[in-house]
Amino acid sequence: MITLGSLKQQKYSINIFMDSSILIIGGGPSTLEEDRWKNIQTDVVMSVSTGYLNETVQNTKTDFHIISTQTDFTCEEFKKWNNYNPDCQFVIETNHLWKSPKGMNSFTFKKDPVRINIIPEFRVGVMGRAITWMILAEQFKDIYFVGFDGYTKDGKAQHAFYKNIKGVNPEATINTYEKFYEHYKLFSEYLSSILKDRDVNLYNLGKGHPANILTDLNNPYVK
Repeated sequence: MITLGSLKQQKYSINIFMDSSILIIGGGPSTLEEDRWKNIQTDVVMSVSTGYLNETVQNTKTDFHIISTQTDFTCEEFKKWNNYNPDCQFVIETNHLWKSPKGMNSFTFKKDPVRINIIPEFRVGVMGRAITWMILAEQFKDIYFVGFDGYTKDGKAQHAFYKNIKGVNPEATINTYEKFYEHYKLFSEYLSSILKDRDVNLYNLGKGHPANILTDLNNPYVK
């Protein structure tokens, strides 16, 4: 099993995975179109938050999982996923886990969770931070991601993990395509700044989906 080093070191603790590949699975609607990603073969797979609620993700061998405040260690879906992935390395974002997720305090970790703190923040969610982390780690030659989506231009939204979440969340402060676009634009500009001098291939597997805002931004560093 891979062991992560600290973000400060910006390296993994072993070099065996140098120039390898990773797939990061997010909760945007492009993840629901499984043909976009389920047959992608990578050395490493990372899921986030409540990914275990998606049946396909639940049955996907996963190396890393980023915990969020929504992660429920007590639900049956998590238990099933965890039984299928007993060696998965958990990751905690120390600056974002502002409360303990349900059941985490009584959960027995096989190994201490890796703790990271990704800066800067572009308000595009955990996927943006995970992608940033993998680029800065300078460990992966090929980085694939799916489910990094926002709203469609007509205001529609869908979640790949929560089946009951559809439409715009009335409590969200970033609740229109235009607002999402501005934050994704800033993130895309940041991607360009950190990718221009790195030999990394970044693959947006959600490209072309109506909610995939990076498609509209047409970043030359994102395939």
